[in-house]
Amino acid sequence: MRNPIILCCFLWLCIIFIEVSGQCLEEQRSLLIQLKKELSVDYSTKSKLESWSLTTDCCSWDGVACKHQTGHVIRLDLSSSSINGEFNSSSSLFSLRYLQQLNLANNSFYPSPLPMGLQQLLSLTHLNVSGSSFVGQVPLEISFLTRLVSLDLSNHFGYPMMLESPDLKGLIRNLTDLRELYLDGIQISLTGSEWSKVLSLALPNLSVLSMSGCNLSGPIHPSLSQLKFLTHLNLARNNLISIVPDFLANFSYLISLQLCSCNLYGRFPENIFLIPTLRILEICTNPQLTGSLPKFPPGTTLEVIRLSNMDFSGKLPDSISNIAFLRNLQIDDCSFIGSITSSFQNLTELVYLDLSWNNFSGLIPSLASSKKITGLILSNNGFTGTIPSSYGNDLKNLEILNLRNNLLQGMIPSSLFTIPSIKLIALSGNRFSGQLQEFQNASSSFLREIDLSQNELQGPIPNSIFKIRSLNHLSLSSNHFNGTIGVGMFDDFKHLAGLDLSDNNLSFNVSGSNSKTLPYISRLRLGSCNIFEFPNFLRNQIHLFHLDLSNNRIGGALPNWGSRGWMLVAKQIEPLEI
Repeated sequence: MRNPIILCCFLWLCIIFIEVSGQCLEEQRSLLIQLKKELSVDYSTKSKLESWSLTTDCCSWDGVACKHQTGHVIRLDLSSSSINGEFNSSSSLFSLRYLQQLNLANNSFYPSPLPMGLQQLLSLTHLNVSGSSFVGQVPLEISFLTRLVSLDLSNHFGYPMMLESPDLKGLIRNLTDLRELYLDGIQISLTGSEWSKVLSLALPNLSVLSMSGCNLSGPIHPSLSQLKFLTHLNLARNNLISIVPDFLANFSYLISLQLCSCNLYGRFPENIFLIPTLRILEICTNPQLTGSLPKFPPGTTLEVIRLSNMDFSGKLPDSISNIAFLRNLQIDDCSFIGSITSSFQNLTELVYLDLSWNNFSGLIPSLASSKKITGLILSNNGFTGTIPSSYGNDLKNLEILNLRNNLLQGMIPSSLFTIPSIKLIALSGNRFSGQLQEFQNASSSFLREIDLSQNELQGPIPNSIFKIRSLNHLSLSSNHFNGTIGVGMFDDFKHLAGLDLSDNNLSFNVSGSNSKTLPYISRLRLGSCNIFEFPNFLRNQIHLFHLDLSNNRIGGALPNWGSRGWMLVAKQIEPLEI
């Protein structure tokens, strides 16, 4: 019994393979070669067109698929193929009459409009020209492609595309088979709630509707509730000026809901959080929208929750542990209160957590079980206690650690500086004390910024910090560091743009500096550093725009280094504090 099953599976796979890579017709090969000649391609970067050669079967070319029975090209994927320049409306592309799927996404056809020749491809079921810099009016001819199942005209890069004449109604009136519609960034001229009425009437079977940044107005009309098969709804960055309608909670197939920056108001329906299929919920940057988090039942499917810059309040429920697959939780700039529940330890899939700019208190979560986390932002709250040892010992994928402006205390674990992927360590505005310990094997390849300012740190600055070659910004100001800092200690800082050592008990020795000292410094603050002479290395600092040498003991006049030296720098420095 086993052999016939294996044989059937083998034959099925062969059919699939032949469907994709069958032998193409000479006429089809000629059209593709002509298309390659017509297109302007930057071959210095990767392009699918590189594999197109007369010596090989065109059905094996990158981005090409043929129908095995006839040899006709039925799928053409030229996405991200480094194509640029204008698109010819008489292109040989439009002679590939058997095409069912065409993908031209992520190229640059500016300043071409969408070619009217597309109307000749009457067999198309999938058309994707997103991110390809087409401009102008979307042509009426798109509406002739009545077999379309998926249409993506998204315009991500700010080039002007519009639906005015024809408008949205004219575009979709004949596209009754459409299941996926992406119009992000297309300027749509319909007024009020007309857009939702048009969509629900013409496309009742739509499953994906993405119209972010389309200049839509509101409110959200009840007619939208007729799109009962929606799985993805994206209306972000439109001025809807609307409440969030309760009927959205009745979309029983909904996987993704994106309503950020829509000028929404009122109270957000808690039942939307509880849609059984929902994985992505993004309603951020609607500051007049109020609400709170519900009690999450076991098996909640949410993976992404973004509520940033909202008027949400209350405590985080213990039931948040029931969101077992939660990857991204951003509830920053809200009005949440209370301590962080220990149930956070159950969020093993967490990758990004932003609780900043709230009114949280108590200890910060250890997150020892969240070993996948890359971003941890808890700044501007009222957290107390110390930094958990798990941050440096267990969170090996951490890239961003921002604990600014809390009430944290104790010593700063040196293990933070050796997290393999760490890029940012921001601990300013707390009550950390004690001496920074030396550390080995700093994350010198990735660490870009260290900000330990406005704490109560003491003792000498560890030499280990001056060995982190990748640093762009280092701020240790407003502490109690002491000791002498020599300019030679900066020799490994080849990329440092910002340095702030002001308001400590340091002595800064500028002797021995040369033109290679801090070659890219743009912001330098050395106030109250016991400097006695003007730093010679400033002579060649062509990038410097902010210099603070205040409250030092520099004697004599400013040096006159001529138009290519100090005078050039002086014109750029704002402010100059001496």
